[in-house]
Amino acid sequence: MKRIYPLLLALCAVVALVATSHAQSLEDRLREFGLNYATGYTKPIGDAFGASLNSGWYSTANVSDGVDIFIGVKAMLLPIPDDARTFTMKSIWDGKAQVIPTVVGDKIEVPISNTGIFNGRTVSPETYAQGFDLKTAPMAVPHISIGNFFGTRLMIRWLPRVPVQNMGDFGFFGIGVQHSISRYVPALPVDLSAMVAYQSMTLGDIVTTKAFTIGAQVSKSFSILTLYGGLGYESSTMSFSYTANYTAPNPNIAADPTHPTITVSEPISFDLTGKNNVRLTVGFAVNLLILKINADYSLAAQPVATVGVGIGI
Repeated sequence: MKRIYPLLLALCAVVALVATSHAQSLEDRLREFGLNYATGYTKPIGDAFGASLNSGWYSTANVSDGVDIFIGVKAMLLPIPDDARTFTMKSIWDGKAQVIPTVVGDKIEVPISNTGIFNGRTVSPETYAQGFDLKTAPMAVPHISIGNFFGTRLMIRWLPRVPVQNMGDFGFFGIGVQHSISRYVPALPVDLSAMVAYQSMTLGDIVTTKAFTIGAQVSKSFSILTLYGGLGYESSTMSFSYTANYTAPNPNIAADPTHPTITVSEPISFDLTGKNNVRLTVGFAVNLLILKINADYSLAAQPVATVGVGIGI
């Protein structure tokens, strides 16, 4: 079993955010800074997770009655835009604006402007955290669908909490329902359906994510090939909650000049809202006996490419 978990993790967890074994964890990095830093540093993964979680739910709009079972993996790949790799942060020591890496940015540690000026004292931290240097953000999840009952297909995604190197334990659950519209309009030359899905994810002890999508799908089958598309509305929220501990200038230094710095213990709580609201998806699926393969691309504020592979009947 211990040998299986790393393989399962490689297929089903957030490969994009795994760093080298000697690097700080995401949680450690965030705990060294205040709220303004945390929101800027993590913003790109709020967009990435939300877009990924709401992808890959369907590969056809055909939900006709009869046995329909699929067991497989859905993999998503997102390009990281250049403007998501850095953000601007003002040093708490002198107010100077600096361009520094986000969580997906370069693996460089930018010195915080004017650290150590307070009576020669060493402050912590002296540098901003480095990024994980990601050009793309891949993600994969196990996906099971069971149908079709009265034109309805049930879809489930689940991964128990497993350790992700330098990120903490990763856990995931999603459930969706797809229902046939064509059954009410049998003369249509294409298959039509509607779908709704909800997902939740945890990462370490400080991150929870919730995602929701609803939309309509259309498809047309030609022997072993199915062409499909969909239009959907979606939302996602990544929530952070933890306590940061760091050194900061003493706001009452005039009254207490012997203590130019203070140690701050700051409760941090904030939400990141994914930038995707509406997406248009186009794709194709190939059915080779029990082998099922599909691929699609979603046009949205955060585009996503998805590939699904599995077995089914």
